Amino acid sequence: MQLTRLAALVRQGAWRLTPLCQFTRGVHAGVSGSGAGVGGVEALLVPIAMMPAERVTGRVDGISMLRRLLDSNSVQDGRAAVGLALGVGSSASGGSEGNYEMDGLDSLGSQLTTQDINRLLVLVGGGAATAFLDARGQRHTIERLFSLFNKNNITSLRRVPDATSIHVVLEARVADADLDGVVNLLLEYTGVPLDTDLVLSLAMQCLAKHGHFDSVEALLDAFLVRHVGYPKLKAEGMDKFLEQKRRQKEEAYQARKRAVEEKLIVELHSTPAPGNAEKRTTVESKAPATTTTAADEAKDSSQLNRLISHLHKLAAEEPFWRRHPPLPRDASPSLIRKRTRPLRPNPTGMIIATYNHILRAAASTPSPAEPLHRFLSHMKRHAHHTRAAPNNTSYSICMQPLARAGDAVGAAKLRDEALARGLQGSVVLDVCVLHACIAAGDVAHAREEVARAARVHGSEGVEPGVGMLRAMMRVYALEAGAGVEDAWGVVRSVLQAGRGKNGMNLYDFAKDLVLANGEVTAGTDVVASWDEWFNGIGKLEARLRYGTGLVGHAAVGNMPAFQAFLTQFDTAVPEAAARADEYARALKGLVEAGKVLDAAEFYEGMRAKGVDLGAAGYVTMIRALASAEDLEVKEELITGLVDRMRATGVKGKKAVVASLKKAFGGEAKIVEAYASLL
Repeated sequence: MQLTRLAALVRQGAWRLTPLCQFTRGVHAGVSGSGAGVGGVEALLVPIAMMPAERVTGRVDGISMLRRLLDSNSVQDGRAAVGLALGVGSSASGGSEGNYEMDGLDSLGSQLTTQDINRLLVLVGGGAATAFLDARGQRHTIERLFSLFNKNNITSLRRVPDATSIHVVLEARVADADLDGVVNLLLEYTGVPLDTDLVLSLAMQCLAKHGHFDSVEALLDAFLVRHVGYPKLKAEGMDKFLEQKRRQKEEAYQARKRAVEEKLIVELHSTPAPGNAEKRTTVESKAPATTTTAADEAKDSSQLNRLISHLHKLAAEEPFWRRHPPLPRDASPSLIRKRTRPLRPNPTGMIIATYNHILRAAASTPSPAEPLHRFLSHMKRHAHHTRAAPNNTSYSICMQPLARAGDAVGAAKLRDEALARGLQGSVVLDVCVLHACIAAGDVAHAREEVARAARVHGSEGVEPGVGMLRAMMRVYALEAGAGVEDAWGVVRSVLQAGRGKNGMNLYDFAKDLVLANGEVTAGTDVVASWDEWFNGIGKLEARLRYGTGLVGHAAVGNMPAFQAFLTQFDTAVPEAAARADEYARALKGLVEAGKVLDAAEFYEGMRAKGVDLGAAGYVTMIRALASAEDLEVKEELITGLVDRMRATGVKGKKAVVASLKKAFGGEAKIVEAYASLL
């Protein structure tokens, strides 16, 4: 009742916001914690957004509202705080956006305290900005927030990040494979008590992405020693171990020696003798770029060696886990029983996860076969000591590059090895083998794998997931008519399992379903044939039936069939606003099929029907027109779309600017016109 009364008073403009927020301190915890409706300070933003702009402007203190949202400790208010900091508004209950007259991050940056920045970093790193930004935009926002630590705020005090903020930034830079950023971050904040295991794992991932596999293996050995100690070796094994340690020590000494020599050479070249100043200047003027490049490479190598040395020092530290404080000697027996020191945590799960992260990073390299085999063998070789044997995830990561390359034999060999090691049969591994068969175009082998998966998992009572069903549909699509009955059997499985009841998942099967039906012969009523197949499955709403045909025939570029299904779909769905999802999928399918002019005609037709796809539609069409090589009027068409965006107030996207620059050049007028919409 209190919150309802306050919202009514805000609508009437009777109270100013500052005393209102002070009053809600007492009622916010109860409302937000109850889980009913919209809770917390964000509930007050809904009536504020409904007020006229002139009644809000000048009354809202942006930094105070931001801190109240951060203090509220709820998911909705955390999302609202991020939206307010970014200057993109917020959504009260995960739906409509509000446009508040408040400043964004650029103007609020000088007023944020260390605690404010730390909390915003944790929120953005936890996904609170997913509604506003894509993954790349979120990482860019993390870097913008972190850069505020290097700037003084209004009190001229330097702000220092805490360990959690550094962890968030480190994860973002590793995701971007920014090795220089990782090196600079870890070397700059060596005095901050970070999570050693997390730092080691992320650093090894980044090093693996850049191909420093020798350093990764050395760090991995140190990581294993940190948690499980040295293996118990026999005499011969101990000799080899001691020889390896001696060789590693010698290599480390030689690396330090080279770093010192390179540093002396750089200093010698950069600081000429007084008598040879003029001569040195002449030499430098002839080849300044080479000297600078050599100095930069030496500096980068030195920084990387410093980082690896620092990581080895971290790995040599004893791992820490929480213990109860020691008990006094005269403690009672009951207190002793309650305060027994806990056992050291089992590191097996963490070691397996670390291996899998390294394997995943190695799989992203241009030539993943050798490093994947190297680290998988390392994992199997040390499994008797670490008790961290490869699991299904480890094998699936190693199989994915083989699947992309079409090596069905190699993928099946790894799958059989996983089963031979005692792992339970996994649908994921079978899907990887199927993808390898599909990439190789081996329909016969793919059919055998489908039959095997049905036999093995069917006997265990395991229902095929969406990944398996999609792979099966792609197999039947390769047969182009021969496997049409099996393809419709997959559709029946999707519908019976309830995965396609809202039509979203079934549309993902549409293209392969059309291909599995085979080529449409002249004079065939494709809609009637489609209805006949769906009638054999069961009663299904017309929207899903004709929407699947619309999306599928758009993806294969069959325009006569597409027009026929478009007519049926518009009849089945009379409300224009309800067609947006199917229209967006069909537009994307036409573009991917190379039907750019047909897509442009369809786009204008849908707008005439009252279906507006918003910014996403403009992005799809402008990028499609820019990439069309044989279209002479594409610049005029894009200019018309840009003018329409400006007239309707639609904002541009940075990714589209890159596409326009690639198509027309960086100095083209169309590029400048679109860039003005950002």
